[in-house]
Amino acid sequence: ILLRALKWHVHPPTPDRFVQELMRLLTGLVTPEVAKALTAYALFFTELSVCDCSFITKKPSVIAVASILNALECIDLFQLSTVSRFTFLQEISCMLNMNIESNDVKCIQTKLWEAYVNSEQYKISNKKYCMAHTAGKINSKRIKLNIESSPVSVTYHSIRTSPR
Repeated sequence: ILLRALKWHVHPPTPDRFVQELMRLLTGLVTPEVAKALTAYALFFTELSVCDCSFITKKPSVIAVASILNALECIDLFQLSTVSRFTFLQEISCMLNMNIESNDVKCIQTKLWEAYVNSEQYKISNKKYCMAHTAGKINSKRIKLNIESSPVSVTYHSIRTSPR
């Protein structure tokens, strides 16, 4: 009866929804500005997953965790300490009952970095810095990531412009 009343308009949770919920765990660990930046980076990575059909078979929660792990690489240790990172990741692991160091998560992280390096955003970015991953290895050169001008990051712009 409930589904008929909703006319079957129900959707499974998406990676970006997982990111938004998991970011609540940052409360008290960082400033609101750092939380907002980390959320923007993570949402950007989740949106990159839409561009590759191989992500269809992956769990949205795993894509979200991989996106958050990649986003953490974009945040300076002065903004989010090692202890706070550990606490945050431990809470995510417990909440989702997930090994965030699993091969599945690591593979998705690498694929998201590869999607970023192959994106238009990578070619035009000129503001924020993240570590680039290519072919599963950390490339020690820093790359720039400008979320605010991203042609891909629709979610970030909707968060910034949505009425609160």
